[in-house]
Amino acid sequence: TESIAGSVQAEGGNNSYRGGHVNFGTGGERGGIMLDVLKKEGDGTRSNHSFDVQEATLKGQFNISESQRLYAKGSFFEEDSLVSETGLTAAEYANDKYATPGDPQESYGMYRRTAQLIHELDFGQSTKLSTQVYYSNIWRESRRAREFEVDNDVAALEDDEFAARPRTY
Repeated sequence: TESIAGSVQAEGGNNSYRGGHVNFGTGGERGGIMLDVLKKEGDGTRSNHSFDVQEATLKGQFNISESQRLYAKGSFFEEDSLVSETGLTAAEYANDKYATPGDPQESYGMYRRTAQLIHELDFGQSTKLSTQVYYSNIWRESRRAREFEVDNDVAALEDDEFAARPRTY
């Protein structure tokens, strides 16, 4: 007997946040398959701090016999965000606690692609052979506009005078 199940979720919030999640699957005695898709985007928690994330996973199970199973899974993840990894200095926070640290063009990007195939063979209740093959490809990039902090006064921040020392927090 095959069964089908799924769900759909939509969400929204302030700063133009919107997201969605869809999950759908079907299966029975011979195995099953499931698709899971996620999307989230918005303006972020600070000025010029937008983000865009999507993820999808497809996985399945095929029961070859009572003692053998084959599992397969593939997924991808992508993120493109105007997110700084540097944080605000005390002077930047005093000037505008909602500002993006550094330059509005600082960004973070990542993608991940994975695939996995598993074969299981039972030799009895206490012995099982599991063979696995997998693939993973990850790319990550973080762009920072500056690595130095502003002097600890708001006037220096407004005049774009930079100190020649690493940022401290």
